[in-house]
Formats: sequence, C-alpha cells, structure tokens
Amino acid sequence: MDTIRLAFAMFSRIPMGSPAWSARNKRYMMCAFPLVGLVLGAACAGFILLCGYWELPDAVRALGLTLIPLALTGGIHLDGLADTADALASRAEPERMRAILKDPRVGSFGVIALIVYLVSVFALALALPAELTVRQTILFGWGFVYSRTLSAAAVLNFPNGSDGLNKTFSDSASKGARKLMNVIVSAAIVITVCLPALTLHEAYMPFRNASAVLRFIGIMTPLAAVPVLLYTYLSRTAKRRFGGMSGDLAGWFLCRCEAAYLAVFALGMTFWK
Repeated sequence: MDTIRLAFAMFSRIPMGSPAWSARNKRYMMCAFPLVGLVLGAACAGFILLCGYWELPDAVRALGLTLIPLALTGGIHLDGLADTADALASRAEPERMRAILKDPRVGSFGVIALIVYLVSVFALALALPAELTVRQTILFGWGFVYSRTLSAAAVLNFPNGSDGLNKTFSDSASKGARKLMNVIVSAAIVITVCLPALTLHEAYMPFRNASAVLRFIGIMTPLAAVPVLLYTYLSRTAKRRFGGMSGDLAGWFLCRCEAAYLAVFALGMTFWK
C-alpha cells in the first residue's frame, strides 16, 4: 500500500498523506503507476455518464475530458511534452538535447506543443458521439491505464540517459519489478485488443451479424496497435536522439499515447453505426 500511495503522490494530486521515500517503496512504484490511470479513467468515465444523464452540451463534456486529467495530475506529464518538443526542435547533439530537457524554462516549440495537444484533445473529445453506452465509456477510460502501462514499461526497460527521477525510479526497481511490469504490459495489450468486442450491443454478441462485428473489431483494433507503434518509436527516439530514456520522454510519450488512443476511439465510434 505504501508503494501505491507513493505512485499516487508522485504522479497525481490526489491526497495520499506523506508516504516514505524508501528504497523498498520505490522498488515496485512504476508497477503501480497504471493504477493512477485507473482512477483518471474512472473519473472521466463518470463525468461522461453524468453529462449524458444531465444532457449537458457536447462542448461541456469535451472541456471536462480535457481538464479533468490536468486537474488530477497537476499537468506533470505536460512538462515532459513541452521540454521534449523544445529538445527535438533544436536538432542538436544528444548531450545538448539532454541539457534542454533539464532547463526549467519553456521555449516557443514547447508552448506550441502544449497548445496543439490541448486543442487536439478537446476537438477529439468533441467529436465523440453524443451518447456513449456504459461499455463504450469503460473502453474510453481504459486509455488512461493503457498509456501509463506502456510509459512505466519504457522507464523500466529502456536504458537511462539522464540522472533525474527517471534514473532514480529505474535504478530502484528490482529485477522482479521489471518482470512484473512486462507481465502487466502483456496483459494490458491483450485486454485492449479484446475490450472493444465487449462494447458491442447485446444483439451482436451471438454473432447474428458477423460482418458488422468484424468491421467493428477492425476499426477498433488500432486502439492497441497505435500506442505500441508509438512505444517502438519512443525506443528509437530515446536511444538515437537523447542517448537514453528520461522522465521528460516518458511524459512526452504518455501525452502522445493518450491523444492517439482518443483519436482512434473517436474515429471508431464515428464510423461504427
């Protein structure tokens, strides 16, 4: 429980008291990181259901889905998005890029990245169908868990290129924590592949309309595939451009992963009639 409290204290603004920053608690902290996404997903899913119950405008729902994650996390991952955007725009050597990541100031490219990200999330949330079923809402909320699972796996599995918190968490993790994280990632991918099938209406569950089922699954399968492709791209980017993984890169990836998941979900729900 102290490990879970430490994960929430680090990656969210949810009150968790003052958990001890001991080596024992940090050992499996990244394995508990997806639980933060579970709370965020539940909060956003609940907000979607409330908007449907109160018949609130779509713009209000989209604004809430954009701001709720920021309110609960304090925007900790947006810092990584901005810093990484500045570093990548510099096209400098890996050592210089790592120095830009450590710079507390935000450059123009970082500001542009933040604006593009927030506007994109709002627009994609606005594009969601006016009415989502409970199952579809759960599928939407799962994206917060999935993105954090892949992000935590990157922190533990990719070589470190910095001496910040990313190195602290990676060095503190035991061999068992890395093995457990890989099991969690594998389970998350399988769940993400299978979860869309559970959102089908009961009329399609006995496969009375096989072509519609196959079309739906074909549309929603990229929910799992696209973040994995971004995960592979993160591996190459971290190694070639930065000389290793960092906390800012993890935040940059997480934001891109959530936006990609939302894009696939919005398109899938749009084309599925």
